[in-house]
Amino acid sequence: MTEMTVQIAQINAQAGSQQYLPYSAGMLQTYAQSRPLVAEHIKFLPVISHRKPVNDLLQDVDNPNVFAVSVYMWNFNLSMALAEKVKKQNPDCLIIAGGPHIPNRVIDFFNRFPIIDIICHGEGEITFADILECRVKSSDFNNVKGISFRSSHTGRIVSTKPRQKIQDLSILPSPYLAGTFDTLINTHKDTDWLVVWETNRGCPYTCTFCNWGYTGDLKIYSFPMARLLGEIDWFSGRRLKWISGCDANFGILKQDVLIAKALARVKIITGFPETFRVCMAKNSNERVLETASILHDGQLHKGVSISMQSLDPDTLNHIKRRNIGMESFKSLQARYFEADIPTFTELIIGLPGETYNSFKKGIDQILDAGQHSQIKINYCTILPNAELATTEYRERHAIKSVKVPLFQVHADLRASDPDMAEDEHILVATASMPHKDWRRAYYFAWAVQCFHMLHMLQPMAIFLRQAHSIAYSKFYESLLEFGMENTGTLIHTELQQLDRILDRVMDGIGFDQRLKGYGDISWPAEEASFIRLNSSLPVFFEQIKKFWTSITRDWEINIDKKIETDLFLMLESSVVNFKRDRDQILYMNTNLPEFIDSVRALKPAKLIREEKIYKSICPASQPRDPQEFARNVVWHGRKGGRYRYRIEPI
Repeated sequence: MTEMTVQIAQINAQAGSQQYLPYSAGMLQTYAQSRPLVAEHIKFLPVISHRKPVNDLLQDVDNPNVFAVSVYMWNFNLSMALAEKVKKQNPDCLIIAGGPHIPNRVIDFFNRFPIIDIICHGEGEITFADILECRVKSSDFNNVKGISFRSSHTGRIVSTKPRQKIQDLSILPSPYLAGTFDTLINTHKDTDWLVVWETNRGCPYTCTFCNWGYTGDLKIYSFPMARLLGEIDWFSGRRLKWISGCDANFGILKQDVLIAKALARVKIITGFPETFRVCMAKNSNERVLETASILHDGQLHKGVSISMQSLDPDTLNHIKRRNIGMESFKSLQARYFEADIPTFTELIIGLPGETYNSFKKGIDQILDAGQHSQIKINYCTILPNAELATTEYRERHAIKSVKVPLFQVHADLRASDPDMAEDEHILVATASMPHKDWRRAYYFAWAVQCFHMLHMLQPMAIFLRQAHSIAYSKFYESLLEFGMENTGTLIHTELQQLDRILDRVMDGIGFDQRLKGYGDISWPAEEASFIRLNSSLPVFFEQIKKFWTSITRDWEINIDKKIETDLFLMLESSVVNFKRDRDQILYMNTNLPEFIDSVRALKPAKLIREEKIYKSICPASQPRDPQEFARNVVWHGRKGGRYRYRIEPI
């Protein structure tokens, strides 16, 4: 047996100086090196992780005997192009591909990419090590579970028996504690490394839009606490600021409370890590609340997810999902508000069974249940191994999709390689939501996110709902109508921009939009609108007064002029603005700020007519530079509730 060389590529996107450590590659290498046969006969070459043009990446490939790529939607096309060049340079090199973007339906894949010799399905650590051992022993791959390959004898595609999920995760050594990344970190000292971290694997849900729920094994398997505590010390010891948790439902297990405490404790001692971002358990409960409170008190996270995706019973049945009851959601929302912990709820536009009206109704339900902190509304990406991607499922629900360049929110567009763009397939129509309604739902989602969740008109909508029983959806649909009909308004200009974006999506050009003067990054539509409107707030609010006059007349609502004055004073003094640099004293005729806060807290709210003095507090830390404001408040502050100034009574 002669020594062989192996090189792994896990290419990650960059945002400025920030770059994710190639965790999957590290796990593959570290476990393989724990096998004596591999350790004795195989040398691992440096991992390829920084995104560059394919020919530049090829310079980093050191003529390996085995070349492996770990792929997902953000690196698939580039990885395949690199693998093709490696194979062309060395036809004897064994090319292996694995990762979530490798389809379970393999024939088409091998036809598209004949340079790939083996693909791995599911978890890769044991599978990858088995392949390497076969290569060392010059044996065939027929007994390696969980792979598909082209037979060298017949040329036919062979798929071996599926590999069961790893139940005892203690067999997998930590790439952090093993020192696998030490050379990479030391070589790239100018990179702000972001950590990818698993504390468990698995998901108990079977959502049809998700790769995770289609595996069949719905159990959750945990890594040992000793390992996790050691990794926390490793992160803090290397002064790594950002940890991105891979868990699907953090807070679902008892050990998650201990993990949160350990993170908070080490931050107090060392100051690191600064942030721990993770998806909290889908169905929040007491343990999730306790876990979130520990992370919040330790200033480790920006907000807690209470995700729904849809509230329509038929849709939930079609996507095989169950949500917590709205009364439980409402109770949790009130408790999070009381603890001053921001929350956010995620929805998806156009899931099978959803109609425009059911989508709109769901947002009304969420807002009525107290979710005024953040609703994040996403389009539906069709992932290759999700049930939603299967032919039978697509035909049953008349799903139509378009392929567009991958929309990586806040990605540095200067780092993009126009010759090797990544792409995704997004849902744009179903039997229950034809494309015209999908587009209408997108406008409505934009209005709710920009004007309610980014706070520009939230107090007005809350006031009308609480004092005059006007549904939130009626308010925001009327705002859209006003913008469409009044061509000289800023809202009309923003709707024209949204029209252009959706036209570009249907033409396959995508969602990306730059903002002149606000960095060369890609902004989502609602944030781009907020930034543009934020630079013209006086004009915007003058136009909103015309909208207010129109709707109160049409709805035959008589409102005391003093209340009306207070409402606009509150609007103008509560929306964050980079031009503002001091606190503002507000002389009001009512207790309107407390009235609005009571509604947000799901407490009894009574509007009292009495003269009161308030202070709108502008934090000293707020950036005055437009680019810094956009990055720190609009981008980083979205889940942390930084879109409004606190108004407190004097």
